[in-house]
Amino acid sequence: DACQNSDQGQLPFLPRSDDTVSPDELIGGAYDTYLNARGVDPAAMLSGIPLEYWADSIRRLEPIRVYMHEYNIVIVQSQDDGIEAGKYVLTPISSYLPRSGDDGFVFTPYPTVDDGAEDHQVFDFRRNVAN
Repeated sequence: DACQNSDQGQLPFLPRSDDTVSPDELIGGAYDTYLNARGVDPAAMLSGIPLEYWADSIRRLEPIRVYMHEYNIVIVQSQDDGIEAGKYVLTPISSYLPRSGDDGFVFTPYPTVDDGAEDHQVFDFRRNVAN
């Protein structure tokens, strides 16, 4: 099933500055960020979307980097020893559904509720970028 947690276990619950940013705000903000950055070279957006294009809801997370993955928005809130962590937000232009193990990602639905991960559009993630 897409969006299932991997055998690597649950992600640690990060101390957050984002408790006031709802999933709906993140979904809208991710799409706005994509629309704002449409003129940026698509290859460049894979490594980082410039700060001036970030929507307010994304800025409130105080990310260290924002980039695209499979036309979804990755909001990196921490990075240590080759491991990124933060939010992964689906956009309406992407057909990709997150699966732990793809491209080094491990996903947990955000907020963590037991209502079926396939309905989620916002995920906490960890990603091994060391390789």
